Amino acid sequence: MSGERGEAQSPRSKHLNVLLGAVVLTGLALGAVSCTTTVPGNPVTAHTTSNRANAKPGQQHAQHLGDLDPLPDPTTQGAPFDPCSIVHWSDFPEGARDAKQPRPTRERVDVSKFGARCTFEATKPTRSNPNSTVLVASVAWFKPRQLTPGASANPPSIDHPYAGKPGWRKEETLDGVHSCISYVVLAGANIAAVGVVNTRYPDVPPCSISDTLAGTVAQRVP
Repeated sequence: MSGERGEAQSPRSKHLNVLLGAVVLTGLALGAVSCTTTVPGNPVTAHTTSNRANAKPGQQHAQHLGDLDPLPDPTTQGAPFDPCSIVHWSDFPEGARDAKQPRPTRERVDVSKFGARCTFEATKPTRSNPNSTVLVASVAWFKPRQLTPGASANPPSIDHPYAGKPGWRKEETLDGVHSCISYVVLAGANIAAVGVVNTRYPDVPPCSISDTLAGTVAQRVP
């Protein structure tokens, strides 16, 4: 996803933007927004400089910020868990476990809103549209006092416990795409959240995925 505006959205980018729009109302930017920026100069691919010799002076390119400034493991900065490693593809519900197990992406976040976020994504290309279906599951950590807990403070939501810990769940449908976010309150007023949109595995509801992963986080984190 280039991040440029004004172009027709692919189904993949539409689903990601729906997830972002659904959750930003509660201060949680869970959408898997691409971490790229356009900078002047010679093109440099994400992980190699082999194309420098063929580059045209002054040409612009999308350069991945994470390659220039890698994001640290949030547990080294006080997080009770790392959103990229607290769950794995094997923890997803049966029927929603991507066989390729793509590596999750550590996302840049607005630290004034929450502490860390990691995105699991699986797409199924088709001949007519290379990004026709997608599963996006974003796992996030809120620092204490960054989000008021409870369904009543985050409408429209319902209270929903996870592995004996208090939590709540929020469902929304925007532009025909259903999203579900499961929140669990951890020790020390920390909050974990799992937001999901899923058209990749139509037999598995988004809330089944978010509830399963939130319950796994609740079991593994005090």
